Amino acid sequence: MVNEYAIDPTCLTDWQRLRFVADAVGAHNGRLVSEYPKKWASILGRAINGRPPLERTRLEILYARITPHLIPSPGRGFDGQTIDWLTNAEATHGALPFHAIVAAQNPRNHSDVLKIDEIDASTDLWKAPHSRTVPRTAQEMAKTASLLFQVASDIVLVDPHFAPTSRFLEPLEQFLELCFACRRRSAPRVRMVVQEESRLACVGDTFEQSCRNAIAPLIPTSLQCELARIREKPSPSEKIHNRYVLTDWGGLDFGIGLDDAGGNGGDGESDDVHLLDKEHFDCRWRQYALMEAFDIAVPNVTILGTKVV
Repeated sequence: MVNEYAIDPTCLTDWQRLRFVADAVGAHNGRLVSEYPKKWASILGRAINGRPPLERTRLEILYARITPHLIPSPGRGFDGQTIDWLTNAEATHGALPFHAIVAAQNPRNHSDVLKIDEIDASTDLWKAPHSRTVPRTAQEMAKTASLLFQVASDIVLVDPHFAPTSRFLEPLEQFLELCFACRRRSAPRVRMVVQEESRLACVGDTFEQSCRNAIAPLIPTSLQCELARIREKPSPSEKIHNRYVLTDWGGLDFGIGLDDAGGNGGDGESDDVHLLDKEHFDCRWRQYALMEAFDIAVPNVTILGTKVV
């Protein structure tokens, strides 16, 4: 639901084009910009610096809105000496695809190249629906948040009813696999947030040990996962109910849960997944990542990975 776009920095020196991109990008809009090449921001910055002072100031404001939404683009070659940006992008797209390429022109009529002046809300590769019906299988659930898992430094998985059983563990393994196998940054912090209703819960209890034993084999040895057990504050308080994948880039709301349909018995089941808008995401991040809305029932426990990849 959040996709990666390669955008030619040399086509963004026009105020209208730059504003169009600044208004459209961000995880909450379903679009992140590939830092392709690695000097993407510098190329655009130099082009803006060459403009007259008043125009440059206006462009710099828009430029500053785009750069927080740049994501690393490792593994993609770039020849800045003999061929232009678009030819480079088309070549690397074949081996490691972007969702789409945005440029001023499309001289070779490439099916995945969008001409920036012709993009509108009806352009297929530019559409970014904020809700989607997703099959309740571990692989499809993980795919929905795949780009967020690849770029995030802080990941918070929220399911009040999480239990160390196969229907929860299979999606969790897929989530963690994406954090490792397609990683674009250093290893992230991963937290699994669950509701703890028992007043007898304590460090080292049966639930904690069951989670340790079940989760550790799912985590690559270079990663770890924190188990966070929380309670609702005394009334009036926020209710622990919805299920989320939250990251320091953006988040998703899973309507049913972070568990899959449970094998053959659940064939055909689906879930409604929603991309959180910025204000909604900021609220849930404060509540669950910064723990402003709930009480910590038991101190967080760190589970080290034992899966050799």
